[in-house]
Amino acid sequence: MWLRTAVGTRVQIKSIKKWTAYQRVHNFTVRDTHTYYVLAGKTPVLVHNATPCDEELARVWTSPNKTLSDSFNEHYKKRGSPLGKTEAEYQDDAKAWLDSNPARARMNSKRVD
Repeated sequence: MWLRTAVGTRVQIKSIKKWTAYQRVHNFTVRDTHTYYVLAGKTPVLVHNATPCDEELARVWTSPNKTLSDSFNEHYKKRGSPLGKTEAEYQDDAKAWLDSNPARARMNSKRVD
């Protein structure tokens, strides 16, 4: 497995060490940027948002057999990427669609009281 450094060179991963420990973490999302660098001490580490999908869109993209991230990525690859849309643009389009009358009718048809 290889990783790309902050300057664009590649480094090979020679081993992976797993362990379990309780640690305070800070989770955040960077809007319009899926992958970015953070500093771990003085070392830049490439990280990414788990998914750009918000709770409203999660109602549409959830599946019992897939994670929310997998569902969003599948939709994006099929419908957003071929059109040259960024993930953020595709999410904005999806939000606009959710506000449309056809989407409201479809979502209401899935309700079971």
